[in-house]
Amino acid sequence: ADEYYNSLSECKNINVIRHCNKDQTATSSRHLFQVQILNHDRDKVMQLLNEKKIFPGVHYKNNKSYSPYSQYPSQCDNAEIYSDTLISLPMHVELGIDDARYVANTLRSIIRYD
Repeated sequence: ADEYYNSLSECKNINVIRHCNKDQTATSSRHLFQVQILNHDRDKVMQLLNEKKIFPGVHYKNNKSYSPYSQYPSQCDNAEIYSDTLISLPMHVELGIDDARYVANTLRSIIRYD
């Protein structure tokens, strides 16, 4: 998580989602490392990552995308925005620092040159 954060936190078109505020004493387990893709098509970015054998996930979907809620008018504009722009980068116990560095550098190059 630290490698991702250090590599991506200064990127203009990537918003790293924090799980704890800096001043909190709690430490997050960071079982997910989510970033918001800004000014780019999130699905295209995911496709380009897949082509590099990197498989991010989507772990947040707006409730309106589920059929029981689809008929209700949207009252949560931010939920729609996050639903369309968040991805979860690979994060697991077998992911090493070099792997995280590769994912971060690949994502940065896609965002830069997409």
